[in-house]
Amino acid sequence: MLARVADSLYWMSRYLERVEFCARLVGLQLQRLPVNSAREVAEGWSLVFRSLGARPPGAESFGEAEDDDYLFADGYALTDFLTFEASHPSSIVASLQAARENARQVRDALSAPLWTCLNRTYLGLRGTALVTEWAEEPERLYAGIVEGVQQFDGICHGTFRRGDQWRFMQLGKYVERAQLVATTLLAHCPAPSPSGIGGDEERWTNALRACNALEAYGRTHGSDVNGSGVLTLLVSDPAQPHSLGFAAERLREALEAVDPPLSGRPPAAPFAALDRINGLLCEPMDVPIPAHQERVAEILQSCRNFHGLLEREYVYYPAHD
Repeated sequence: MLARVADSLYWMSRYLERVEFCARLVGLQLQRLPVNSAREVAEGWSLVFRSLGARPPGAESFGEAEDDDYLFADGYALTDFLTFEASHPSSIVASLQAARENARQVRDALSAPLWTCLNRTYLGLRGTALVTEWAEEPERLYAGIVEGVQQFDGICHGTFRRGDQWRFMQLGKYVERAQLVATTLLAHCPAPSPSGIGGDEERWTNALRACNALEAYGRTHGSDVNGSGVLTLLVSDPAQPHSLGFAAERLREALEAVDPPLSGRPPAAPFAALDRINGLLCEPMDVPIPAHQERVAEILQSCRNFHGLLEREYVYYPAHD
């Protein structure tokens, strides 16, 4: 497989994972607008942006207003920014456009249903006006975007041949997921603000919802939502699809299939980053929240290192005589 094809499939999957995650975060925040106080709404938007590793427009004055009317108007502007601002790399439309462009470059590697699904989701969003959706049920827009990406993923799982093309798509998907889950956990780890906005239980419940893990948490840990239980589930549980442990296993499976270990030959550089991630995941979980925070920050940095080593090893590798 050509390196440019591998790179396009890798980035297509990364962008689609980003689209789904961002749409889920915005949709959850919009559900809370009618029922939360002004300060809770402001804190919610702050968590959304920190989870995405982004800063809101006008961040220096973010959350300073006192009244609900201002924050509802501000919520519209922030929703529009995260959805339709093409110049912002974390926005849904920018990520979806980038995914579509990468898919277009390898159009012959994708089946007609896959291309149709991606194209329909993109064109549907481009043909949407937020002002119209805002007057009705704006959260439906984001549920539809999530469903579009999940449909693409389902078609891919059901029809795509398990070769190197598939494996680079998996590498992109789980690199992005691991980084998004890590930034989300880091956003929710700090103690509540001095003003008392939200409690620990609400904060960690929001983190579970962001990672599609609230029901799974209830089945495994009961109704008592606390930071230790949430971190145990979303960091080390290999059976939870949005956990760091699950992502690490999928990354190793895909990488070992792309570049099988051979006796007498040292493993490729990306394996070292994966080993570091697995070592961090194997550390004891019964530690204070600050220790969890440090571990998640190290995992996030190791994921970024893995991405750089992966591209250097298999995409931008040096030519040899």
